[in-house]
Amino acid sequence: MANKEAVKRYRHEYYLKHKKDSSLQSQEWYTNHLDGKKLSSRKERRARKDEWYTYFKEIGKNKCFICGYQKCWAAIDFHHINPEEKDIGIAKLIDRRMTREYQKELEKCIPLCRNCHSELHRRLYLERTKQTEWQMI
Repeated sequence: MANKEAVKRYRHEYYLKHKKDSSLQSQEWYTNHLDGKKLSSRKERRARKDEWYTYFKEIGKNKCFICGYQKCWAAIDFHHINPEEKDIGIAKLIDRRMTREYQKELEKCIPLCRNCHSELHRRLYLERTKQTEWQMI
C-alpha cells in the first residue's frame, strides 16, 4: 500500500516539475506546424456552417432534388452531376469559409437525401456494368 502512494507522489512531483516544459513544447509544436495560426473554435465552425446552410436555402439547394426531403440537414448529400468536373467534395467545404470558388463548385451539384443518393449510385453502377438487380444476388 505504501508503495502505491510513493509512486503516486513521485508521478505528481514529476508532473509539477515538468509541467512548464511540456507546455512550451506544445506551444512550439503549434507554432511550427500551424505557422502561428490559431485553431478555429467550435463557435467559429458553427457560424461557418450556418452561413453555408443559409446560402443553400437562398439558392434553393436545401432539399432533395428527387423526393423533396428537407427535415434534417445531416441527411442531405451533394451529388456531382459530372464527376469528372469535381474539384473537391462539398462535405469538406462546409467547414471552410465561403468563397466564390466554392460557390461555383456547389453549382456543379444537386442536393439528394441519403436514400435517393444511394439509389442513384446503384442505378449508375448497374448501367455501367450492364447487370440487373437479380444478377447481383
